[in-house]
Amino acid sequence: MSSASYQQIKAKIEGYSNLFTLLKGISPGVEKPKVEKSTLEKLLEVYGMVKEECRDVVAVEDKLKLLLSKIDYCEKDISNLVAATQTWDLDENGSMAFGAYVGSLITILTERNGAKGKRTIIEIDENRLSYLGFCCRKFDIVRFGVNNGDCVFLFAKNGNELYVEDCKGEYFAYGVGSRGGDVGKISANTVDGKSFAYLAGSEKGRVGEIRAGTVNGKDFADGAGSKGGYVGEIRADNVNGEGFATCVGSENGRVGKISAGTVNGNWFAKYAASRIGSNGGCVDEIRADIVNGEGFAELAGSNGGHVGKIYARVVNSKYFAFAFEAGSHGGYVGEIRADVVNGNYFARHAGSDGGNVGEISANVVNGRWFAWSAGSHGHVGKISIGSHSKNAKLNEKTFKIGAKTNY
Repeated sequence: MSSASYQQIKAKIEGYSNLFTLLKGISPGVEKPKVEKSTLEKLLEVYGMVKEECRDVVAVEDKLKLLLSKIDYCEKDISNLVAATQTWDLDENGSMAFGAYVGSLITILTERNGAKGKRTIIEIDENRLSYLGFCCRKFDIVRFGVNNGDCVFLFAKNGNELYVEDCKGEYFAYGVGSRGGDVGKISANTVDGKSFAYLAGSEKGRVGEIRAGTVNGKDFADGAGSKGGYVGEIRADNVNGEGFATCVGSENGRVGKISAGTVNGNWFAKYAASRIGSNGGCVDEIRADIVNGEGFAELAGSNGGHVGKIYARVVNSKYFAFAFEAGSHGGYVGEIRADVVNGNYFARHAGSDGGNVGEISANVVNGRWFAWSAGSHGHVGKISIGSHSKNAKLNEKTFKIGAKTNY
């Protein structure tokens, strides 16, 4: 081999050696570029860090603010998170923890947007998780399509509007706006679950309005505005469930107005909505267009309570008295009135036992024992009926002897 050929081969070998040196330490295959996690993945990751602490909402919120400080999430991300977790099988503690986490996400986003002068409108098409939004401290507008979960938005404190199109779950909006909270409106199109807005606006809290189209579930707005709380208005177009507005405005609470179109369920304002406006409470007005159910406004304004007016256009109750014992036992009702009464015992015992009723009246009465014993051991200012009434003449057969009435 010539000297020139040897030098050429040597140069090639050295070139390969340098190439191997450069490649040394490099893994085989093509290196993949880093992929940014989705916002949903980030939110689920944060939940994994705090889920054991989430039930203590106040304690965990500051930690969450720090963990979420670099995550730019929006209303749609919260909706996606709820949708992605619908198949989770959670026990009660797990439901409360995740529900509180979602509530904190809503609170933090609402405060972020509020600082920028922006609204926060969250829309959730369907939910089956219980305790969603548990103890949410602040929200702007939250709207549900169909809700099958129980105790959704339990004890949410401050917000503008909470709405559900079709509520099948129980205790939706339980305690919302209570304990010093303030909520503008709680509403639904159809309520099939029981105890919608239970205790809303109670315990020195405030709710501007509780409203529904059709109520089939029982105990709608039970205890709302009680214990020093306030509710401006409770209203439904059609009430088929029993116990609508029981106990509202009791124990030094206040409710402006309770009203309904047609009432087919029994015990509307049970015991004056279970002593609605009683024990030092106040309700300005209880009103319905047509009452087919029994026990309407029973004991309203009793036991030291105050009701301005109880009115129905048509009363078809036959067995349990309309406004039974309303304004009795040291309570007061300004007026009990109906245009047409087709049942018995209208305003029975109203204003009795130290109570006071300003006036009891009806234009047409087709039942018996109108205002029986009204004002007994108490006071009724005036009792009157129209001239076309049947079986309801104002005489000793109508009133219990000894009733202190002025008619």
